[in-house]
Amino acid sequence: MFNYLFFIIEYIPGIISQASDKQMKYFLPVLILLCHISYGQVRDTTYSLQSLINDSTTTKINNSSLLDSTKKNISVDTLKPLHQQALSEKSFFLTNKEIIKLDYRYAGDLFKPFGPYFTKDFGFIGQPNEIMLYGTGFNGISYLEDGILFNNRLTNSLDLNQIQSENIDSIEIVPLPRGFLYSPYNNSVSVNFISKDFLSSRPYSRIKYYQGPNGEAMVDGLFNMWLYKKLNAYFDITNRKTDSSYANTSLSLWQSRLKLKYLLNNKINITGSFYYATSKTGLNGGADIIKIDSTASNPNNILYDERLAPVVYPDRSRQTKQQYFSLKLLGKLFRNSRTDLTFYYGSDYDGVSGSRDSVYFAYTDRNKTYGFSLRHDLSEKLFNFSLIVNYEKYNLNYDALLQNFHPVVNYNSSVYSASAIITLNLGNKLFVPSFFYKTAHNSYYSTDQNSKGLGADISVHLPDSISLYAGYSFYTNRSDKYINNFEASAQYNNDYLSANLQYFSRQDYYTNNYVIPVPVPALQPQIYYPAASEPNIKGLSTQLNFKFWKIVMENSATHYFGAGSMENIFFSVPQNTYTGGIYYKDILFNNNLNLKAGFAYYYTGKRRSKENAMTAPFVSPTGRLDFTLAGVIHDAAIVYFAWQNLFNNKYFIVPYYPMLQRSIRFGIAWELFN
Repeated sequence: MFNYLFFIIEYIPGIISQASDKQMKYFLPVLILLCHISYGQVRDTTYSLQSLINDSTTTKINNSSLLDSTKKNISVDTLKPLHQQALSEKSFFLTNKEIIKLDYRYAGDLFKPFGPYFTKDFGFIGQPNEIMLYGTGFNGISYLEDGILFNNRLTNSLDLNQIQSENIDSIEIVPLPRGFLYSPYNNSVSVNFISKDFLSSRPYSRIKYYQGPNGEAMVDGLFNMWLYKKLNAYFDITNRKTDSSYANTSLSLWQSRLKLKYLLNNKINITGSFYYATSKTGLNGGADIIKIDSTASNPNNILYDERLAPVVYPDRSRQTKQQYFSLKLLGKLFRNSRTDLTFYYGSDYDGVSGSRDSVYFAYTDRNKTYGFSLRHDLSEKLFNFSLIVNYEKYNLNYDALLQNFHPVVNYNSSVYSASAIITLNLGNKLFVPSFFYKTAHNSYYSTDQNSKGLGADISVHLPDSISLYAGYSFYTNRSDKYINNFEASAQYNNDYLSANLQYFSRQDYYTNNYVIPVPVPALQPQIYYPAASEPNIKGLSTQLNFKFWKIVMENSATHYFGAGSMENIFFSVPQNTYTGGIYYKDILFNNNLNLKAGFAYYYTGKRRSKENAMTAPFVSPTGRLDFTLAGVIHDAAIVYFAWQNLFNNKYFIVPYYPMLQRSIRFGIAWELFN
């Protein structure tokens, strides 16, 4: 078994980077068969919100094959493993129980249940879509994985195709006033992907596969087993691919992850992790509307014809490669306390090349980052205290070429931050006020920049399942910009009705010393700008879900204030968004099938287009109706089916990237060889 482990560590990255997609289609089943051990089915362990925060999960390790079988009386080790904590108990959580029934292609689709959410969707599979949360997008969201920042350090952004979706156990979206606290940088929004961290008493494996139009397919294989009495191994490999529909829209993406977890004792757990990913994506820039206009009386007849539509960049492509190492120590070193210490190293390569009208364009972005993150939580009867310390150094190399324009950026930077949060437990936790403060230092371009921030929030838990929240924060960021964030919400839940109302606002004020950062390409294929979010934004979001008999209705809508007139419509978000669904939910066939099936409707209101401001200053409202089905069979397999865009609407959200027409996608996730 150890030889098998060494094989994975030494040879898998090379195999992935060199083999073709066709060859690698057969690699995953062979890999799982190599480690085949036949046991009964076991469920994928998930953790409730309470266990995420308090770590109340106890796992019994009872595997006699790992012990000395010659002894007559075999003692059973009962350990209480330590798992990754959530950043805040006041966050919005999307648990694994909800995730497995969502219709999603990649990690960016998982945010649909969150109210103030919108995707600037480029239509084609695998494109670097921009996710907007609280009206904030690229250069304003900290994407963390188990509390460690995953963003590209040059663009301060992340293409969510680079997150391994099947490794996600839960997603945490921190309230807007607290968003700046958790990463080394003062971004307005923080998202934390909590990875799967389960311990199966017997070897466990799981395969997920789905298939869609235009050669779209995804296969993921996960394996978990005990290598030794207290040493657990976890391996996950994913391949996503699609062929070209419109010219130059193909995708090939490989992701692999290896984790080793050592349970030293009930007070200290140590986890080592390695992540490797590589991808190649066609960036065609969308349909070339200028050429279409000059050749057709009705441009839409060509725009939505994948065989006839000319594209802006026939040969432009993007290649990426990521390697990340981390060593995490989780400990209960003192009474009523938790400690999370992580050392990490990351290497990113992002390169784009291609031409248009005989003009060649290329850029490469290489950066390396290493550092550590420390979080210590202390829980007492009357108060809780959290300390978050981050330190990292990174080296950035950016090199571009476009005719006579040849910018080069090469610099080193060191960053540290410290945040403190104190929470009071008043009235038997009926009123829970918190106060927080952060200081940070960032050194780059031989200029030292310091930033500070503070804020407060309060949660109120009333009888009859009513919860209230309000918070405010004020801070500066690395662009020497003042930011105010405010959020207030009210929530009601019972067995039949769930209602939530959120109001949020973000206001930015620039100082006299503000200098526009050096322009670097955002993740969109052809756009250059240092920030994508509106400087000031206010919104109101509401969710209303109710259940009658076996029928469930889900509704979510968001309105952004200031977007009422043609001149004031935002660039980043539409005037209004709405998602509604009606589903049939039941447990059928003697409790063997847990089914959710129904129709979902998506509406996107009018917005301005920053991507093509000269040719398409406004994007018209659009709507789409889908049918989705997800069924859990005997707690061992999940069947997925999606019939998207039932009425075959022809539309785009980002000009001019046509959305997929009517299509069917199906798949299965199956626990096997256990």
